[in-house]
Amino acid sequence: MMTNQPGQSPDPLFFQPHLRKHGPSHNGRLVFPHKHELHACKSPSGADHAGSSPGQPSGCTSPPVQAALRFESKIQGLLKRQCPILLLHARSTMERKASAASSVFSTASRGGGGMSSPDVAQSGGSGASGADTTPDSEAPDQPEPCFIGINMPSADGHSSQLIVDCALEQGYDMITATITNTHYRTKVEQSITAGQLTVPPPSLDDVTIMPGGSHVHSTVVLASAWIELDAKNEATAAMSLQVLKHELAYASYCGVAFAIIPGPKSRKNVATYAHAVAAALRHSPCIQVAIHLPFAEADATQSSPHLGGHARKPSQMSDPLSIWEVWHSVRTMAGYPSSLSVALQLPRALPPLHVIDRWMAEPISFVCVSAGSFIPNPKGYPVFSKSLQQLLLRCLKLKPLTLLQEDAMAAEKFRGGEQAFLIYLRYIYARRPSPSALEKFSDGYHDFLQAPLQPLADNLENGTYEAFEQDPVKYTLYEEAIGKALVHLVREKKSATGTFMVCVAGAGRGPLVDRTIAAATTTKTQVKIVAVEKNPAAYVQLMQRNNDVWNAQGHRVEVIMSDMRTYESRSEQFFDLIISELLGSFGDNELSPESLDPIQRLLHPTRGIMIPQSYTAFAAPALSPKLYNSVLSGGPTPAQGPQQGSGGTTSSPNNSFNTPYVVMLKQVDILAQAKPLWSFAHPGNPAAFSKENIHNTRFSKTSFEIPAKACVHGIAGYFEAVLFQDVSLSTVPHTRHKSPDMLSWFPIWFPLKTPMNVPDHSEADLCFWRKTDGKVVWYEWAAETFFKPLQSGPRMRLSCSEIHNVGRESVMRL
Repeated sequence: MMTNQPGQSPDPLFFQPHLRKHGPSHNGRLVFPHKHELHACKSPSGADHAGSSPGQPSGCTSPPVQAALRFESKIQGLLKRQCPILLLHARSTMERKASAASSVFSTASRGGGGMSSPDVAQSGGSGASGADTTPDSEAPDQPEPCFIGINMPSADGHSSQLIVDCALEQGYDMITATITNTHYRTKVEQSITAGQLTVPPPSLDDVTIMPGGSHVHSTVVLASAWIELDAKNEATAAMSLQVLKHELAYASYCGVAFAIIPGPKSRKNVATYAHAVAAALRHSPCIQVAIHLPFAEADATQSSPHLGGHARKPSQMSDPLSIWEVWHSVRTMAGYPSSLSVALQLPRALPPLHVIDRWMAEPISFVCVSAGSFIPNPKGYPVFSKSLQQLLLRCLKLKPLTLLQEDAMAAEKFRGGEQAFLIYLRYIYARRPSPSALEKFSDGYHDFLQAPLQPLADNLENGTYEAFEQDPVKYTLYEEAIGKALVHLVREKKSATGTFMVCVAGAGRGPLVDRTIAAATTTKTQVKIVAVEKNPAAYVQLMQRNNDVWNAQGHRVEVIMSDMRTYESRSEQFFDLIISELLGSFGDNELSPESLDPIQRLLHPTRGIMIPQSYTAFAAPALSPKLYNSVLSGGPTPAQGPQQGSGGTTSSPNNSFNTPYVVMLKQVDILAQAKPLWSFAHPGNPAAFSKENIHNTRFSKTSFEIPAKACVHGIAGYFEAVLFQDVSLSTVPHTRHKSPDMLSWFPIWFPLKTPMNVPDHSEADLCFWRKTDGKVVWYEWAAETFFKPLQSGPRMRLSCSEIHNVGRESVMRL
């Protein structure tokens, strides 16, 4: 019972050859002691090191290990009060100094993988990677760490303080250990043979890890690989579930944060497997469980010189998304539990790009790297191909833990022993590209739901203004557009006084006033600026800047506290140019049309210009289980983000699915290229203006082709704006080159209450309404999915969503 099916290759994470060697390091190989050797190493006091206190490291530990143990003792203090799941966040406070690894590679020759390779002496000594672990506060200038663990090879792999110390001294951050040993398997099989229906829990002789030491927090446990949660035999599946429950319960009791379980052995019994996983998670809610899965089936992977060389379409030879589909089915049937994630096996050959994109949207807790994924460079040391380098770096952007898997036969092909694999991984991470300005700005806010701003109804805080003013790209484009508009006005006709009247509508703290002055200086144009702002606090700061800066430098600036919609000019002159920055993540979601329509009456009727001249909303169907889970949990947290507004919802899931959110998308797979929905232009046609605001309502129905099977969790929204003539800015992915690294706008997310599964060669129709009653504005949205036959013929309807927000749970107040 409970063995691999005939012809099935063993799971590489759970079935490893026994590589443990005795005595000193052998050919640079990492050496761990046998269980019977644990008592051979004593502390100065004569006590077993495995039982030493974290606060009093024994003589077997090096200073780097002592630092790690001190850090772990702090974590233990937290565990006394909180669930061990918090260790997910605790790992981000540790730092890794990789200078030694970098220096080793910097003097080496160019390797077969396209990167410098190590010329490592086979010393087998400790700390070859220059590893050290210190609290974040002690090393604030260190780069974000990369956590790498070693998969213990034995089926009876155990964890103790001594073994963890050995791993830390070798430069690893963690180890794996089975929860129970072969003795427990024998006990279970004997109980089954005896006809018992209940599996006994593990006893002292059955477990490989004990609670009470800091080693627990550096250990990732493996559930038994011999259980068959998806067995066809009902009794076998039931007994396997009992074993898994016992193991996870014991690991959770020990304080272990992560457990990895083997994936289903067959695609035919996924429901049985999902039922078992859901039951085990309910039984042990305080432990994070990762399912070990490959990227794709072996015949779905293919070599490619680089990631960009793949066409985004399904493979014609196999189903490259079959493994993802299994994972998606398990996750869906289990109810999208937040404690369930993936331990993804790095492939030996690169899967198609759409498979990689799909996995990057999933919760990956571990990236498992086998020695078989490496290739030897000219000197015989292990390196990755260029394509796998890029794939690993892309995975590491999700900040998973990395596990190295021992493979005796594969490792023998390389020089340097197992330390060479570790050093190379740290070297790749140290050489990763620097984050862009947008990545730095949005760090910490990826996939963080925020209620959109409502600047018409609310007065923004000083910190919000300050955050937006950090965007040099937007204001540079605004300055360019203002300059071109002034040149255009000069060519058309100068005003009677030789000075152009410029209104900055919604001046905030004055960045557009600065840019208008700069553009006028560059174009040698005389301007008088009227800065209109309704926020009383911002008005005070505008007055201070006008007195101390603008007027003091001889510029003609008048500051007015007023709502731009009701502002009445003190002069009989019309404005030649009205400038605003009222755009939202969807273009019009911060009510730019409703704000600019009233003030248009003050614009010169023949030569007047408004910046922006137009803006267009875009949308695309998208997959994001992370965002779906966040909305399912009730939407935004009370914490304020850089684009957080007051339009949040209650904790009711029904309300949360009727609200659009501003969010910096990261773990999202955009399933089709974004398309335009509707546009607004300024100045508009005054004859069409209505008091009830009906002229600003919109409707759009847009079709999208989805080539590969997927699940639509929501709709990603963007916008593109024309400031003046050829000066544009965009958040749309395929036109972001118009304003690269622009920081001011995150995309907007329209959630779907019920995820919609679609097969290959499908289509999705997105319906959007922009509605108003003259007092508030709101969006409604819905989706329909269709199967599109390869031959010409009518589409076949698959499903449709409800129309969201028909009850106006989420509105924008005028």
